[in-house]
Amino acid sequence: MVCLTGDTGHVSDMATIIRDYYRPKLVVFNIGDIFTTGPEEAAFAVTELIHARAVVPSHANEVATAGGVMLPGTKTARFTELAQTRAGGYTKGDGS
Repeated sequence: MVCLTGDTGHVSDMATIIRDYYRPKLVVFNIGDIFTTGPEEAAFAVTELIHARAVVPSHANEVATAGGVMLPGTKTARFTELAQTRAGGYTKGDGS
């Protein structure tokens, strides 16, 4: 199962319906931070509410990589750092 958050904020349904009922393995999470969740809220939702095995940050409205390397100081880098820290490396795709 794949979950696409769309333009939303974090809500309790992410735990009760998305995590407990649908149990997605992959989440595509918008982190734009204008009308949607920002990196901090998205990292919380992924690690504390949804518990997916993998996550793809999207809708950041920025250039986040150069030459296949994530650029420091971007929303995408912030989200990745927070999600990995909160989950103890859970988002690295190690199958935990």
